[in-house]
Order: sequence, then C-alpha cells, then structure tokens
Amino acid sequence: MRIIHGPRPRGKIRPDQLPELESSGQWCAQRKFNGSKTTFKVHQGKVQFFNKGEPFKRWKPPPSLMRQFSALNLPSDQVFWFDGELLEPRVKNTVVIYDVLQADRYLIGMRQMDRLDKLDDICGNPRSRCDLEVALQVTDNIWMAEFWERNFVQHYEEFLHLDLIEGLVLRKKQAKLDNRGHSANDTDAQVRCRKNASNYRF
Repeated sequence: MRIIHGPRPRGKIRPDQLPELESSGQWCAQRKFNGSKTTFKVHQGKVQFFNKGEPFKRWKPPPSLMRQFSALNLPSDQVFWFDGELLEPRVKNTVVIYDVLQADRYLIGMRQMDRLDKLDDICGNPRSRCDLEVALQVTDNIWMAEFWERNFVQHYEEFLHLDLIEGLVLRKKQAKLDNRGHSANDTDAQVRCRKNASNYRF
C-alpha cells in the first residue's frame, strides 16, 4: 500500500516577520500543535494512522475514536487521506486535522485554499471550538485546525502558554499539491513560526 505523506514546512520565520507575510496577501495561517505528525487513511469505515510512513506502534486508537470518523462526510466507496496531528498524551486519544490530501483521487493540482474549503465541508463546517478553544470541534476526539488570512500576530500569541501549542504554520494560499507525497515532502509553500523553546528542533 502506498503511504501518502503530508507536506511539511521547509522554512521557518520569526514572529516579527508575520506582519510582512500577512500584508502580502499570499499566505493563510493555522495553529501548529505539539503532537505526533500523522497521516491517516479512511476507507469503508476503516481508519489507519501512520507516522513517518509506519503504523503507530506505541498507540492504538480506541474503538470510540474510530467510530467518530463516521461523522465525517465521506462516501464509503472512496479513499480519503488526511494530514494531521495525534495529540496524545496531551489530549488523550484526540487528533487534529490540518488538510485533506486525497478525496477519491489524490488532489494533485488543487490549491491550498480549495483543499481547506473541502476539508471544512468534510468536517461538517464546524464553528464551535473545543473545550481548550484551540481548534474547531468536529466530534469529541476529532478537531479541525482553524485557518486565517489575517491577524497572524494575534493568532500566534494566543495560547502560547499551553504546551499543546507550538505557534503557527503559514501556507501559501495558491500553492498546489504536487505529486510527491513521500517522506521527504518538505515544501517552500509552507513556513513555521514557533515560539521559543529549547526542545523544538527547527
């Protein structure tokens, strides 16, 4: 089985560079969560989680989480791949979704903003935040990362006191998904803006 890997930010920026990127109008922003980067496949009611191309070995998703994927707007005969983050152990048995990479077909050539709009539809257009206020609540244990086109500094500064939040990832709005999808899928279409912490490897 081919494992699809989500794009990862190649570069990094300082917080004082956020206003410049916002004013360019070329970028949108999402929160960067402190968890285990994951892609997951959903097909015919079965969900498989992968980290660095391998199934998770130290964590087994509970049946309650697996059942919650039925709440997503996913035709059962199609294959879906998502880019996200496993928040265990900081938020038990919870995942946050950043992007959709395949919806029946691998979404080669689809712009970032169009994929985020599609993800919003798949997740049922959630508008209520989770208890921690850091993401949109899809189900009890499935969250969707919000995305913004303005107020980058404000969103960067929110929740930095939480170990769960690392900062922001900025994504080029017009960037298209390419045909790589492999483990070395670093891209110039994304940059990270992390808070100062000695345990983060930039």
